[in-house]
Amino acid sequence: MKTLPCDILVAGAGPAGSAAARSAALAGLRVLVAERRPAIGVPVRCAEYIPAPLLGEAGAGRAFVVQRVRGMRTILPSGETKETAAPGFTIHRDRFDRCLADTAEEAGARFLLNTRVLSREGRDVVLKSGDGALLRARP
Repeated sequence: MKTLPCDILVAGAGPAGSAAARSAALAGLRVLVAERRPAIGVPVRCAEYIPAPLLGEAGAGRAFVVQRVRGMRTILPSGETKETAAPGFTIHRDRFDRCLADTAEEAGARFLLNTRVLSREGRDVVLKSGDGALLRARP
């Protein structure tokens, strides 16, 4: 079983995982991100809207932005319409996820695609890659 040294193992390369990986890598930690899917952000699993303040916090540029949004209109089952001020952006969610992962990689995080977290053995974490190989993440 191959051993991969790390200080932090992040399970999942969604926005939260990639953002956490970036922060930890910028702090000088050795970061591994295990993503069970073979590609980051595909298939899209969530809405394609982000609030305006998140754009600056993400530090991932604007390549994924489709358009600015001022608010939302919701039509309730009763037929009533609800208007909500919601400044933000519609985005290409797959590109957004990839941009966040790219910023984490640029900071030094290492991504393991098509890799599942299986179990914990003491301080180690056992992973399984898509080809069936078992890996050990060790601090």
